[in-house]
Amino acid sequence: MRTTNRPIVGREHELALLHEPGPARLIEIVGDPGIGKTSLLGELARAGAFTGRATEFEQHVPFGVFLDALADRVARLDAGERDRIGEQSMELLTAVFHGADTTQADLHGVGRHRLYRAVRTLLEVVSPVEGGTLLLDDMHWADEGSVGLLEFLVRHPPTGRFRLGVGYRPRQASERLFAALSHASGSERLRLELKPLTLQQVCQLLPDVDAARARQLHDSSGGNPFYLDALTRVAADGDPEVALSAEFAALTPRVLLVAQAAALAGDPFDPELVAEVAELPEAETLADLDELVARDLIRAENSARRFRYRHPLVRSAAYRTGRAAWRLDAHARAAAGLERRGAPATSRAHHVERAARAGDDKAVAVLVEAAESVLASVPALAIDWLRTAIDLLPRTPELRSRLCGLMLLQARAMLVIGQLHECRGTLQEVLALLPAEPSEQRSTAVSMCATVERLLGRYDEAQALLVGELARLPDRHDRPALGMRIDIAAGLLQCAKFEDARGWVTEALDSPARHRMRPLTTTIGLSILATADAYTGRFDSAVGHVRRAAAMLDGLSDGELGERLYLTLEVAWSELVLERFYDALRHVRRCAALAERGGHSHLQPDILLTFTHVYGQLGDLTQAAEHAETTLETALLMDRTELLEVIHARQSEIALWRGDLKAALQYAEQAVEKTQPGAYWWSGEGTAALAAARLANGDPQGCLQELLRGGDPTLVGYAPSLRRLWFDELVRAEIALGHIESALDWGRRAEESVAGGDLPGRTAQAWLASARAQLAGKDPTAAAELAGKAADNFAQVHLPVFEGQARHLAGAALADLGRREEAQQQLGRAKELFANCGAAGMHAAVVQQQRLLGARSTRVRKDGGPLTQRELEIAELVATGYTNRQIATQLFMSPKTVEAHLSRIFTKLGVASRTAVASHLARHASGM
Repeated sequence: MRTTNRPIVGREHELALLHEPGPARLIEIVGDPGIGKTSLLGELARAGAFTGRATEFEQHVPFGVFLDALADRVARLDAGERDRIGEQSMELLTAVFHGADTTQADLHGVGRHRLYRAVRTLLEVVSPVEGGTLLLDDMHWADEGSVGLLEFLVRHPPTGRFRLGVGYRPRQASERLFAALSHASGSERLRLELKPLTLQQVCQLLPDVDAARARQLHDSSGGNPFYLDALTRVAADGDPEVALSAEFAALTPRVLLVAQAAALAGDPFDPELVAEVAELPEAETLADLDELVARDLIRAENSARRFRYRHPLVRSAAYRTGRAAWRLDAHARAAAGLERRGAPATSRAHHVERAARAGDDKAVAVLVEAAESVLASVPALAIDWLRTAIDLLPRTPELRSRLCGLMLLQARAMLVIGQLHECRGTLQEVLALLPAEPSEQRSTAVSMCATVERLLGRYDEAQALLVGELARLPDRHDRPALGMRIDIAAGLLQCAKFEDARGWVTEALDSPARHRMRPLTTTIGLSILATADAYTGRFDSAVGHVRRAAAMLDGLSDGELGERLYLTLEVAWSELVLERFYDALRHVRRCAALAERGGHSHLQPDILLTFTHVYGQLGDLTQAAEHAETTLETALLMDRTELLEVIHARQSEIALWRGDLKAALQYAEQAVEKTQPGAYWWSGEGTAALAAARLANGDPQGCLQELLRGGDPTLVGYAPSLRRLWFDELVRAEIALGHIESALDWGRRAEESVAGGDLPGRTAQAWLASARAQLAGKDPTAAAELAGKAADNFAQVHLPVFEGQARHLAGAALADLGRREEAQQQLGRAKELFANCGAAGMHAAVVQQQRLLGARSTRVRKDGGPLTQRELEIAELVATGYTNRQIATQLFMSPKTVEAHLSRIFTKLGVASRTAVASHLARHASGM
């Protein structure tokens, strides 16, 4: 990657840092143009290093810098490497890297993340054992796709010793690039900002130059190594830009023409295309290229018949020497030459947009084709090309429909990358252009605009738009009107206005013209009714609605679903709420596949969040954690900040179940921090997550404060269907504080909340809370019965983590009753469930309980009599280092009860400290 044969001078400190062994995985080399970033990056290169460079005039090429770095290696993969990468990943890599045509790859939403993972796997497979290196230069010119892939590799680097080197100009870098690099921090990130050379360093670099000349060169170049090189090449004084231009001024007119054509043709460039652009015979062009090589303006690539300029600044200078009018025609010739070679529209669009004239229909067609092909992979580029196509299209009444069609396509691209405000502005412009009469384009624009308003958190505006458009329709009961009512209900459901949502759906489904509704619209209406009824406690009707909705959904074709896919997700969500988890999983998988194929990228956060919920409830905590992380990444990418509370709440719950209490607390704090004003269906999730995390981290008072914030003992701030989920946390917190009567009171409230009938899992939640309170209140018989019933209910609806908790509690209650065999059976099943789910913390707690139960057949005594079963259990926990509060949590009792037991243990063993208890048990275990 070195741009000059001169030694690197003045960078001794930076070189020492580069070669210093350490944990740095990301190395940034930043500075002004020509300051020496590329030369320093080259010092990182070694056997097995991959190098790529973004270029100023090729920002239209999706994943361009990665193509430069990895395309040749992908083409040379052997059979063994392909097998290790995997068939699906190879299909993506081949489509994107072989021939640089991303139109072959499906990169919508999740597909893009699959490509990212495929590239990471590629780097792991092809890197040498001692560690791999990927060097990406001039990243300030990188396309959006490349920056997105870079961000993924920073967040999820390849395994092993892998270093990622990035060079860029900070003044020209995008906010997206800075954000991508910020995911590495501390010792993992090394940032080197290159400064100009001092006069002493210039003298060291040019030992044959006298002091006066060295000072003059230093002053003229500003200490910039590239400009210093340009000045010395032509023995010029003054402006380095003038010195650089002087290199081209020395060329003959024909050689200069070839230099200009080469700068325009690409980087690297093909001599045949240069000949067409310059309108010269190929033989003459090759001869002139030889002269440019001899003057070290261009250099031959390793690949045959490919050349590139020695430095981007040199190429830029060559391009600027061409007259503006000549460049217009030259770009047209380049586009025509590429078309004759069968190049895709994406390769031609860069030239077409610079050569096209207003009204050029063929140019518009090329730009639209190119935009459509990169809409999924690099939507920002699609937006630019569509903007040019829209500008070229005449504003005539005859072309208004076509113009609006292009603007709708542009709005879709904006929606994909989260340019929500720009998308909203474009859609409003479309609505202003279209006649007020109903039409397919107007319906599409209204629906998209309402979606964007919701994503911006402007629910009232979305509803007003839909209601206003509904009023325009001449027939309030025709198919579009009924569908619009369902759209309105979906928005109301999102912001927790469940009764209002029911009203709109009921009005549509009870309409005399309901037979006009499409089956999909009816299906979505039923699912909204099911969810609304579930959140308001109407469980019998909710189950009936969701069964009908699921049956209708299964009878619809993929084409029918694709028309209103964002509402189809409502069916899966209603099934999740109603504890039909495997049905929800089946339907969200179908929804995800259709979204991926159809380019509904804006749905990915909602789809991934649904996956996270379903996998978490089904006990696949590994999948749940992975989907939660991807959900977070996608939500941040699309600026879906309203989802951050519920995403972090799910991450906290998963971490809690897996036994990572510190992470659970951090995620919960982030959930509360990201809570936004307004009502959503997930309102309260962040608070509840923080309460649970504080309890698990030994802060029961903090738990109570969170759940009862504002002095709300009736939990009216939570949806009726959610209140009983928090009763168990309240019971556990009161027990930990020694408030047994309060715990029993919460247990009674929990049972009363389901006395009128409820879903099996929610009923079991209430029974579990009551059972825990009963055990703390010294009624193990009632506790064992309730916990056993709860476990059976949890098993019925496939909630293994909760089933494990219930069986753990049942085992503890049975042990207190002296029913050791039954207790061991319950504990054994709990351990199995937790192991299968990956709930490490809960699994460890059960193992500890089993070990203590197994030890109860032995009595430890001194002069005060034998220890009881409970005393022995507490003594064992004291010996392992548990605090009183931790023992209370483990054994479902209050800290005061633990203290009382511990006092009796001290008396019976004749000891006075916890350490002495541990020593006594150790001696007894060894037979002393």
